[in-house]
Amino acid sequence: MKTIYKTCLISVIFSLITVNLFAQTLTSEEIYKKVSGSVLYCTSYNSDGYIESWGSAVVINPEGIVYTCFHLFEDAERLILEKDGVKFNDVKVIGAEPKMDILILKIDAGNYPEMNIGNSDSLFIGEEAYALGNPQCYKNTFSKGILSAFRNDNTDAENKQIQFTASISHGSSGGALFNSKAELIGITYQMDTGGHDIYFAIPVNYFKSVNLVDYYDSNQVNAITAYCKGYSCYKSGGYFKANKYFNEYLEVFPQNNNALLQSGDNYLSRGQYDSAISRYSEVISNEPLNKYAYKSRGDAYSYNDDTLNAINDYCKAIELDSSYYSAWIGKAFFNQYFSKRYDEALFDYDKSINLRPQYNLLYKWRGALFLQMGDTDKAYLDLLYSINPDIDPAETCYDRGLLFSQIDKNYEAIFDFTNAIKLDPYNGDYYFSRAVEYSKTGENVNAIS
Repeated sequence: MKTIYKTCLISVIFSLITVNLFAQTLTSEEIYKKVSGSVLYCTSYNSDGYIESWGSAVVINPEGIVYTCFHLFEDAERLILEKDGVKFNDVKVIGAEPKMDILILKIDAGNYPEMNIGNSDSLFIGEEAYALGNPQCYKNTFSKGILSAFRNDNTDAENKQIQFTASISHGSSGGALFNSKAELIGITYQMDTGGHDIYFAIPVNYFKSVNLVDYYDSNQVNAITAYCKGYSCYKSGGYFKANKYFNEYLEVFPQNNNALLQSGDNYLSRGQYDSAISRYSEVISNEPLNKYAYKSRGDAYSYNDDTLNAINDYCKAIELDSSYYSAWIGKAFFNQYFSKRYDEALFDYDKSINLRPQYNLLYKWRGALFLQMGDTDKAYLDLLYSINPDIDPAETCYDRGLLFSQIDKNYEAIFDFTNAIKLDPYNGDYYFSRAVEYSKTGENVNAIS
């Protein structure tokens, strides 16, 4: 009797759970009706008044808080958002994490839907996903797919990406990704042009973690806008302007560690190593366990020929997080190029590759180390393994071509120089280097041409 009772009780509980789960799941039509009013059309303009870019944005509540991608604002002077033919000219920047391509805006409050924000840490591969945006200017386009993978950004192991199959296109950047409960789980931002049904979104939890300024305080709004402009200048090589904008931000938020780190990176890029060290030291004073500051200060010490402090900082960053592969790479570069401790550099590269085996540049760098160590066979294998024509920029192809040339792998060098030329056809060094390799193989006609 007790067994029958237990069996019935379990069946009832299971039925209730099942009913509840299915009650939360909506049809495609229900999801579209629930969220269709949330996506805005976004246009950015440069200082001359010309369109810089266009895309999508998502308003998440009646207060007028908007999520979108930072790259839509990059190099722009202002943004205009549009919804149902109504333009919002007074758009305020209230939050940003440019390295993660995150921008948060504020428009006038209005009759916008209250968005259900999901938890992007609890997603699973195979669940349904719905994209809403403005691909190719076709406004409010809705598509269905699944979550197909979770990826790491190659340049930062801690930046996660949601890979999905719901179709997006140019103009979808800044659009919304929903689950089957109509919860916002990500902001769409990228597509793989070399693949089919390979699209990416920024997890919504990253947006939720961004600190917002007080949008009623014009000083704070101007400061975060200056920070965004500073980052854009830094990315485009305008280091002096970047420094001006970062300082404007730090006058209002002097203890902001992200801004201090970015300002330090800007000084480092300009070769002002003492100023960079000072910025990173401020971060460490504010936050003694900040691994990024130790790693970056280690880079600055390396370039400043301060061997002891450099290695101490790399080791401290690794002590704080042994899986912080960027610190292992920094330590490898230091041991390879500054202290010439090749065996230690090899150990550091091996650790980096164990942590990020899919990051192809690591194999190119280790191949260069093997070449310095005189092991041409291992150098050749690593250089071959590092080739990825879909993502390799021209400079990477050219550098690797020079390495192939050093070990007399002429045809591999020609292959890399040719790819570099395809990507940057106006660089004379690429043509000259390929001509040299052609001449080594006896292909004089190609060498002359």
